[in-house]
Amino acid sequence: MNPLVSIIITSYNIEQYIKEALFSCINQTYKNIEIICIDDYSTDQTFDILSSIKKDKINNIILYQQEYNKGPNSARQKGVELAKGKFIFFLDGDDYIPTNAIESLVKELFNNDYDIIFGNTQVFIENEFKKNIGDYEVIKGISGIEYLPTYFNKQHSIWGKLIKRSLFNNNINYLHHLKIGEDLGLMVQLLYHADKINYTSNITYNYRGKRNNSLTQKYSYTNQYLAAIPAVSFVCDYLQDKNILIKPDFFPFFHRYFYAFITSTNPPNSIIKHIKNIINKTTPLYKEKDNFTHYLHLTSKINLKLGHLYYIVYTYISKKWKRNKYYF
Repeated sequence: MNPLVSIIITSYNIEQYIKEALFSCINQTYKNIEIICIDDYSTDQTFDILSSIKKDKINNIILYQQEYNKGPNSARQKGVELAKGKFIFFLDGDDYIPTNAIESLVKELFNNDYDIIFGNTQVFIENEFKKNIGDYEVIKGISGIEYLPTYFNKQHSIWGKLIKRSLFNNNINYLHHLKIGEDLGLMVQLLYHADKINYTSNITYNYRGKRNNSLTQKYSYTNQYLAAIPAVSFVCDYLQDKNILIKPDFFPFFHRYFYAFITSTNPPNSIIKHIKNIINKTTPLYKEKDNFTHYLHLTSKINLKLGHLYYIVYTYISKKWKRNKYYF
């Protein structure tokens, strides 16, 4: 099997990194690729560097610049629209991929019609590799819906995976308004429509742990999770709309976002609304006091600290919204 793979590189003001990212794609051992570079209206030399490399007798590069800075998922959507490959591979322009990344993923397609293939991600800081993230257990042929509960407790970015392009034809919401966590909402939708997924233990992505001009680096660790709460709220709405029950498997995933919320000094009302929505979606019997007490008891059995955290969030939200004349 030798399918065309469209590698979509998104970039914004990363002039010091983009060349490494692009050449890591050009030098892939798997040759049936097209490279689509979507620059999100950079104000530095990023686009000029891409243009220069494209002019240097490299024919399989498509270069496009957005009319203005629209955000990462808007850039990804444009890349998908331009892609001709059967499969899509996303790469953030301040990261890079091993030379055998695409080959490792395509090998998993042999005699199988998988919709998404996961790979491992390696984190590096200043050229020193620190750790692997996304060590998924071997999964062969299960559906994306079956995998969703496990996926929430793993690394859930959209990059580093081989994704069948036809999945994007399912009325996908690209969540253009989100700046943090936008790929979480996008990936959940793609998983829902994936009939068969697979995994390779090979490293298929090198993630830069510390980077200049990165949006996530502008937030503290806690504030990153706080800023991602609207994306989590979208996921809760999406799962409910698809009649997917949020089960205890999901609870550790929500833990970090609740922690970010209760440790923030003055969360905006918009974040409070999303936290309220998340709690309501994760507690179907929430409005009945006895049922909620029973729910906390069950949650505490799974994770004592998590059960206590839910109670703190419940108390905080109740007080906050009563002061504003809003109720659950």
